[in-house]
Amino acid sequence: MNPLVFILICITVSYLLAEFLILLRLPRVLAPIVVGIGLTTPVIHDLFFTTGDANLSLLESFSQLGLIFLMFYVGLTLDFEGAKKNKESIYTGLLSGVVSFVFGFIATILLFKFNLIPQIIPSLGIKVNTWLAAVVVGGCLSITAEEITLDILDDLKMLNTKLGKTILSAGILDDIFEILLITGLLTLSFVTAAAQTSYAVLSIAFGIVFFIALILIAKFIFIPFILGFLKTNKKELDLFIIALIFGLFMSVAAEHFQLGLVLGAILAGLMLGNALSKKKELHKLKKKLSSVVYLFTYGLLAPFFFIWVGMSAPISVMFSVPLLAIGITILAFGGKIFGAMLGSKLSKDTWSNGALIGLGLNARGAIELVAAKIALDINLITPQLFSALVFMAVFTTILSPVLFTILAKKLIKKNTKKPKKRKRRK
Repeated sequence: MNPLVFILICITVSYLLAEFLILLRLPRVLAPIVVGIGLTTPVIHDLFFTTGDANLSLLESFSQLGLIFLMFYVGLTLDFEGAKKNKESIYTGLLSGVVSFVFGFIATILLFKFNLIPQIIPSLGIKVNTWLAAVVVGGCLSITAEEITLDILDDLKMLNTKLGKTILSAGILDDIFEILLITGLLTLSFVTAAAQTSYAVLSIAFGIVFFIALILIAKFIFIPFILGFLKTNKKELDLFIIALIFGLFMSVAAEHFQLGLVLGAILAGLMLGNALSKKKELHKLKKKLSSVVYLFTYGLLAPFFFIWVGMSAPISVMFSVPLLAIGITILAFGGKIFGAMLGSKLSKDTWSNGALIGLGLNARGAIELVAAKIALDINLITPQLFSALVFMAVFTTILSPVLFTILAKKLIKKNTKKPKKRKRRK
């Protein structure tokens, strides 16, 4: 099939399905995920991908661009100062991540200890390390797909509310978990491929040093140059192209130094957004840039990212070990919600708000699938654990937006009810 026709069909079907879901009062983010799952069915898959890997490679490239600019947009619009002042977001983000990690870690240890699942990879006859497998599972449970939450909050017009800011600010700490997990797995992968030589470790260390140096160059040389240019030429098109180049460059650089696309994209957005915020004369330009990046990302690239998320979890894989998959999913849900509720209570908020924040942080379906695949490729987890993590990622991605939307609308309706006027006594 012609790649352009493939792109046309993906965008059209995703849009029409999203409009239908809106009529059912369901979040539009589900539409491209459902399209992606549909593409894994044998008949449809053969229809689109029989002529070779052109369409698959195209979809993967578009999904990577979607992930880059979703994270770039998050960094661009993120208020770090607000996050520092918002103690609730710190407690919530930390506890939701830690509790989820602990649940997954302990569950994996117990599963192997009582032989509830095999610890040996059948095809290779290799026994996986219990502790490393537990770290991978716990890490995958602690991660949040912030880009999915962002779309839901925008649909509900909650991005600028206290609750929305708390969820997005709490996501910063989840990003730290994500970065540590992916970096650790990539390091293990790189060391394994290099036969565990000292050269591999030195290469990784030098990569981190060079990337930090690149950040400093961008902050003190490149961004001041951009700001100087924009003071004399405040055209939206110029700003957008510069932002496009900067975001892609930082993402590619981070990927090259084994640190991941997500880290580079977030840092690019943070640095550019922070620099524009400090200049009063560029405040309006930042708002325009955010608007243009939003339209570009959500109008063209984001659907392909969510389609790729759906394709990463074919139905046959998700249901290969149903009881294990269901158990891991329950732990993932419970860990995020329980941790967020504890965080809200520590910050003197209500249990209901904590539960809502926990649901907002429960969507996955992105980086943890990458982490799980890397761990499977370097024999840190068994195929059974991988299939359970895939099921968990997709199920939480689909169910969390629905539950979050329902609960959020109830809270909004409750908070907007006008108090009844008391009748005056005669």
